[in-house]
Amino acid sequence: MDKLIDINAFPVKDVLSILLKDKTTKQNIIWATDAYSDHGPRFSDRSQITLDSFAGEDAVDLQPRNLKSLDAQQERTRKKGEVFI
Repeated sequence: MDKLIDINAFPVKDVLSILLKDKTTKQNIIWATDAYSDHGPRFSDRSQITLDSFAGEDAVDLQPRNLKSLDAQQERTRKKGEVFI
């Protein structure tokens, strides 16, 4: 499958740091999932998402929810109280 979003392409590359900011806390948003925690402690559910998360040495490829296993989707729904209609 082709990349859903090319992080290094215009205009994403130019606005990614803005998109990662939480407007309430003025810090970066958090992962809020352990799906990427096998990449290291900076990818835990409470860790902030940084630009290096996508471009650094330990960069991850984000996976859309619909491509994750049904078990992973259901676990996140139970743990985080997500509801999709």
